Amino acid sequence: FAKNYDVPIVVRGAFSDEPGTWIVADGDARRLGWSVTGAALVRDEARITVHGVPDCPESLHTLFRRVAEANVAIDMILKNIMREGAAKVSFTVAADEQAAAIQAANTAAQEIGAAGVVSDSEVSKVSVVGLGMKTHFGVAATMLEALARTEVGVQMITTSEIKISVLVERSLATWALRAVHRAFGLDGPIDGDPAPFIPGFRRRQPQPQSLSDDGWCPTITPASQTATAAGLEDLVISGVELDDRQGRVTVLNIPDRPGFAAQILRRVAEETILVDMIVQNISLVGTPNLSITVPRRDVERAAAVIAEVVGPHRVATESAIAKLSVVGVGMRTHTGVAATMFRALAERDIAVSMVNTSEVSITVVTGLQQGRAGLESLQDAFLQPGRPQKTARSVVHSTRPRLRAVPFAS
Repeated sequence: FAKNYDVPIVVRGAFSDEPGTWIVADGDARRLGWSVTGAALVRDEARITVHGVPDCPESLHTLFRRVAEANVAIDMILKNIMREGAAKVSFTVAADEQAAAIQAANTAAQEIGAAGVVSDSEVSKVSVVGLGMKTHFGVAATMLEALARTEVGVQMITTSEIKISVLVERSLATWALRAVHRAFGLDGPIDGDPAPFIPGFRRRQPQPQSLSDDGWCPTITPASQTATAAGLEDLVISGVELDDRQGRVTVLNIPDRPGFAAQILRRVAEETILVDMIVQNISLVGTPNLSITVPRRDVERAAAVIAEVVGPHRVATESAIAKLSVVGVGMRTHTGVAATMFRALAERDIAVSMVNTSEVSITVVTGLQQGRAGLESLQDAFLQPGRPQKTARSVVHSTRPRLRAVPFAS
């Protein structure tokens, strides 16, 4: 809402006289271009893992439909590549919604024939965010190295274009946050000591709630008014996207100890390979898989340097994939977005090999040949005229200019 009207926001602590943090437009940002501009902690999370999930497009829809029916809001969702025809799907919820989430997951597991459900009520999410990480190498490696030095084990990893989140043991969460804060220089002064930000207000007329040339604007409905009254932000889907320029590299059965994933990602960064998605799910046997996506031209090179670390027999590749994303605001506080996405894909019999999420997107990986059909299914589900809270654009990334990439020095 503040972004729509160009209103700067200041966040201050209730028990401190410190000046706080301004949330401003790019033109006023003092750390613009930094790889990481902030670190955050969500302390009270709970993790639910459904293991032995059958390799069937309908399985994901059934699971998240049951969770949505229980009115449980989901934070992180992770699914990595399958083992022996079955997958493991993990998601996190607020700690006080764990019981309802477990009940819904158990119901879904019985319906789809999954092996079982396990949970952990003592986890926290630590994140770093920054627009600059899209064009810097080694940001994830630096974060994981900082956690390893503090002997904080990482249970799950998920990413978006401007955010990296990890799930850690709650008792170590504060130490983890401090470690990544220091690693990216967020605890020190800004170089050059620029003048303090002075807010100015640029009036902008509100956008009309009507049909425009490039899509439908948000519609105010009784349901959205109820959500707003309850303190929830409106759900506005800003687009669906297809990226068919990437490939996947998976490291199989990595040791579940602090620093090993960092070692792999650091080696990739040293080869100036930009990593997009990073997915590591929880391991029930102590040897998780770690998957990354990179530009197609870099798949074999990334696999080769990773093999130097782990050995060639533990590296698997897929030279071309399709990455589908639903992007918008309000996804964290509104239930049912994931269920809608997975239903649309299941109706086209589109298999999902990987899933990761952030507060503003849900991203899945499918086979390259299913990418266009997947995009069409998500357009039908989220961008149809007249559907409340769903608006805007679809984007197909087939070509784009090379971004200037800058190594991040740890």
